[in-house]
Amino acid sequence: MAGGRFNPALSEDGRAQADAVGQRLAEAEFTSVRVSPLRRTVETAELIEAHRSRGPACTVDPDLVECHRGQLEGVPEDDPDVRAAWRGGTWEGWPGGERRTDFRERLRRVLAGLHDHPGVHLLVTHGNVINELLCLAAGVSGCAPFKPAIASLSVLRTDRDGVARIVAVNDLWHFDDVLPQHLAP
Repeated sequence: MAGGRFNPALSEDGRAQADAVGQRLAEAEFTSVRVSPLRRTVETAELIEAHRSRGPACTVDPDLVECHRGQLEGVPEDDPDVRAAWRGGTWEGWPGGERRTDFRERLRRVLAGLHDHPGVHLLVTHGNVINELLCLAAGVSGCAPFKPAIASLSVLRTDRDGVARIVAVNDLWHFDDVLPQHLAP
């Protein structure tokens, strides 16, 4: 299914993936923990938090919600209308959906909020949000160069100088089977 604001609960696989992320982050210290209001991310954050014994509680941040695909919400990614609307990069072809310029502005606000509080922030959010935050931090204006995997970790660190620096992209080392897949001929 297409992502967007389609709002299902986590599947069993999704719960297992979130649990693996929680185990990986159990000892990490964060300045803040912010989560998209969609059900699947709230459940993911709860599973991560179950492994943590200290640190800030999760705060729901509406600016972290996935882009809105209007009438194409829940339509499969390979549908010709979804592909055509996505291809232009502006998303103007999504009837009733969010424009990319509005989406980017929303995520600029997220980065500005992180700049105001230097440290390490855990954002539990969605692929397009992660991609766009990484693009903004890297100064890339093009479309979707990062392609975050489900349950991957991407790390932006905000320093005292107010600059967001990309530390890691698409990290999946919390899954035992990742290395063999990447090393296979």
